Amino acid sequence: MKRLTLFAACLLLLSLTACGREGKLHEGDCILNVSFIDIPKEYNMQEENLQERSELQVTLQNTVTEKIYSFALNSDNDYYQKLTLKPGTYEVLEVLNTMKEFNGIEIDTNTKKLELSAKAPSELLLSIEDAKEFTSRWMDTQPMPEILLADKFSRMIQINRQVISIKEIAAQLSLNHHEKLKPSEKLTLSDEDFGITITVENTSDELRSYRDCRVLSLEFTKNTVVFPEGVTLGMSPTTVFHSKDGLYGEPTSLGGTIFYGAGMQDTKTVYKDPASGDTITIKADPEGKYIIGISYEFAYTE
Repeated sequence: MKRLTLFAACLLLLSLTACGREGKLHEGDCILNVSFIDIPKEYNMQEENLQERSELQVTLQNTVTEKIYSFALNSDNDYYQKLTLKPGTYEVLEVLNTMKEFNGIEIDTNTKKLELSAKAPSELLLSIEDAKEFTSRWMDTQPMPEILLADKFSRMIQINRQVISIKEIAAQLSLNHHEKLKPSEKLTLSDEDFGITITVENTSDELRSYRDCRVLSLEFTKNTVVFPEGVTLGMSPTTVFHSKDGLYGEPTSLGGTIFYGAGMQDTKTVYKDPASGDTITIKADPEGKYIIGISYEFAYTE
């Protein structure tokens, strides 16, 4: 009796651990063709680092066995995968665009549920949800000649295809703050659409709108702005702050872990302008693959 109970317990344990197990992509005779279709030409004209790391990660699940099937479409496989799975119903659990924070692309699918049979191949088609919006965003981040020639401490940026003084950016944002600031009051506001946070200070003796206050600093966390010399978020860190070949050259100082790219913590690269005292801080992801944030802090002597 004890042996039978132990055997039954083992079967129960095996059945429980089977839930959510990783399935093999070629374990049956039902063909599933997965393709990324209708790709705009601009997709392959993205910044080099974005192109190299751009990937669509797909997760399917068999609704009966609950096995998980994960794979990726990228430039290495020409955004196509041929799977051979067992017959059954499969749910599309997730399609993740790894570069969404940089290119803003949402991915759509032709179906959320697949019925696989050996009688005929099935298709899962992935496409950009709003190709026109992606193209428009891509165009906005193509650097204008003026910003390409600008020095990193020129206090100029490009937003919405316009090159403006960084201090004028408040007029471009949807901050929806109507209360006026008191004298000496500081305020931090964020525009989530642009991924921009701005800090201002009322240096006058009167109540003032944030638009009329002095800009102290700005932080950029989405790829909606072009910085001097064509720098954008998503670029490889070495493209920007390599001491010899980087666009911005050798930094003034480094923050974060000394083991750059070791995944221990975020690395911050700091540039300080000896003339104005302004500071640019560039933040990379823990693995050193992308630039994920840029902040600009003004120095005021008066």
